[in-house]
Amino acid sequence: MGESTWELDDVLVGSLSVMSGLPVEFGIRSAYPNPFNATIQLSYGLSEAGKVGLEVYDVSGREVVTLIDGEISAGLHSLNWDASGMATGLYFARLEQYGQIATMKLLLVK
Repeated sequence: MGESTWELDDVLVGSLSVMSGLPVEFGIRSAYPNPFNATIQLSYGLSEAGKVGLEVYDVSGREVVTLIDGEISAGLHSLNWDASGMATGLYFARLEQYGQIATMKLLLVK
């Protein structure tokens, strides 16, 4: 069997990074650092372009911030969330596109 090599072109636009080179599976790929103090980088993959929602919820299930609500291209993406105004505790990042949902625990420690 042959090997496939994918080259990724990283383009930074503010705090949003887009890397090209498909195929990519849908989901939240990483949260770094986690636990975090004030700022965390969330990386996620989209297998197809389309409307995407990325929200953060507290342990009570209340939405505390909407990070993305709009059209996003397919590929690997990352963004930084500045949670310096939030209370110490456990949060959940929730990524949704076309009925697919992925979640990840985030621990904010001050």
